[in-house]
Amino acid sequence: MLRILICTAVMLFVAVVLALLPTPLDDPQMYIYSQPPKAEGTLQINHKLQRTRRLFENESFAPESFAADKKGNLYTGMGDGRIMRISSEGQLQFITRTGRHHSKCGRESMEPVCGRPNSIRVDSDGNLFVADAYKGLLKILLPEGIVHVIIPAEKGIDGIPFKYLNGLEISQSGLVYFTESSTKFERRDQLYDILELNNFGRLMVYDPKSRISRVLVKGLFFPNGIAFNMEESYILITELSLCRITKYYLQTSKQGQTEVFTENLPGFPDSIRRNARGNYYVGFSSVRLDGFNTFYLLMDYLGPFPSLRTLLTKILPKSWFDVFSSNHALVVELDRKGAIVSSFHDPTAKVIESVSDAFEYNNFLYIGSMEANFIGSLDLAKVL
Repeated sequence: MLRILICTAVMLFVAVVLALLPTPLDDPQMYIYSQPPKAEGTLQINHKLQRTRRLFENESFAPESFAADKKGNLYTGMGDGRIMRISSEGQLQFITRTGRHHSKCGRESMEPVCGRPNSIRVDSDGNLFVADAYKGLLKILLPEGIVHVIIPAEKGIDGIPFKYLNGLEISQSGLVYFTESSTKFERRDQLYDILELNNFGRLMVYDPKSRISRVLVKGLFFPNGIAFNMEESYILITELSLCRITKYYLQTSKQGQTEVFTENLPGFPDSIRRNARGNYYVGFSSVRLDGFNTFYLLMDYLGPFPSLRTLLTKILPKSWFDVFSSNHALVVELDRKGAIVSSFHDPTAKVIESVSDAFEYNNFLYIGSMEANFIGSLDLAKVL
């Protein structure tokens, strides 16, 4: 009897302690994911990404996005705040930084100081627009590399400061569209936004002529990359935490409306880029495939249990969740109806661990990754 009382008391004590422990999650939501896609058909496992060349290895750090100008130069932003150019002659050149230089730039704790350029694009004048996770919407004048803060993070839009800018695209008319993945969590705490499964994301637009910015869509689930269709009648938005892509109409009778473009993707989508065929390349930060490795289906298992997700954030350090990230890099090609028509895999992360951007240029696929110390280059003629 005494043993039962002691066990009961201990269990009550543990329950009280767990209840009192702090958690970054305020109101986690329940979500039931569909059965993950099978690795068959156009998703059949292959090793195409293992043919990727590693460019500028150890000179690069977490290149997340790419853009090209009319002179044949490529541009990318590094995870330590650097903005770099790959010249038409193939040289890696420093342009500027989005934040301050510090000897510890590259560490997650230093991102608010050093900057974290997530998306980069070239405008019609040959200058750069950058969505920096911490600094806001930036414009970089070339060739000088002068950084202009267009909308500082502390100002934001509609009285809501930016917490985490992410995707960016520029229309033919010069409008700058960009996403905010979360109005609550910073990039370095993005895990908690995914675990909370709340819709804190926004799609916004900035007009350089009028200098007016406005919110187009609220209530998105970790919006990340964006891409126009060829006619620019709509824009596609990856919603990472729900493994889906949403369409927002810019024109036609559906202007201002949203609808699901495709869902139940084989992973958590990061970027989306239109390719030369008018289709879309989507890179994934983590992969979910039925029957491939169930260990990496953490969110599929935890989606219906918000209380369990809250408990895990109380007892596990944030870094421990990395063990559930799939060691499988994946890029899929979607057609204009959202169907997967081809895929590129590195199923053992031999060359690439994950994909933050897959940008087609001159029949090469330039691949960025949050974990990489190189820029990936894949000759599409050898894999298509």
